[in-house]
Formats: sequence, C-alpha cells, structure tokens
Amino acid sequence: MDLVILGDGPMRDRVKRAAERVGSRLIYKGFLERDETLAFMRRARVLIVPSIWYEGCPLVIIEAFSLGLPVIGADLGSVATLVHPGETGLLYPPNDYQALSSVLGESSANPTAIRQMPQGARALYLSAHTPE
Repeated sequence: MDLVILGDGPMRDRVKRAAERVGSRLIYKGFLERDETLAFMRRARVLIVPSIWYEGCPLVIIEAFSLGLPVIGADLGSVATLVHPGETGLLYPPNDYQALSSVLGESSANPTAIRQMPQGARALYLSAHTPE
C-alpha cells in the first residue's frame, strides 16, 4: 500500500528523500490546509498517528473516527485510550517502527479485519465525541 504523509516537522528532509527514492511507496504532501487534509482522510483506509507526545485528546483521531476512519497509533497516553484495538484501530509500541511495519503488514494481509473497524470508529465518535 502507499503511505501518504501529511504534515511537516523536523524529519521533513529525511521523509522527502525517502519518498523520492525509486520504488518508494511513500508520498510526501507536507503541510495541507484542513479541508485538504480531511479530503485525504476520506479516501484513506487507515490513519497512522505515530506521536510519542502525551497528547491531551488528539483532534485528528476524533476527526478520523467522525469519518469512520480507523487509527493505527502508538500505544501511549490518550492515543492508547481512544484507540480500541480490533474495534476502532490498532496499536503498536511507541518508537517501535518495526512493530508499526508489522501492524501495517498484518492489516494489509487481513483486509477483512480493517474493513470492520470503520463502523466501530464511527460508533465511538457518535457515542462520545459529537458536539452535543
């Protein structure tokens, strides 16, 4: 599967070089406005949240769930609290990119499991995160 990277940060140059390599499945888009980001999210199969920061309540995860988009995230802090493995997404140990690669490989090899998660993600959003 292709991995589209949205956003910007200190690893930008490394990520751009990796995306430019022949045969790379990385597509680097950089910083995008919110409506463009949501458009990518609507077309995605999963959202990867590799943050190792103790986020308060990551809005990007709530937005993903509102769209029925499962999340693969680092098993840390509120990301681990929001993502229910097998229901709304999958978790991997923080900073363990081999484990992230394994989770991506497993989800690609078992698309049926991922196809069931959008309903769980949307249901969690509707039960706990709507404006009401």
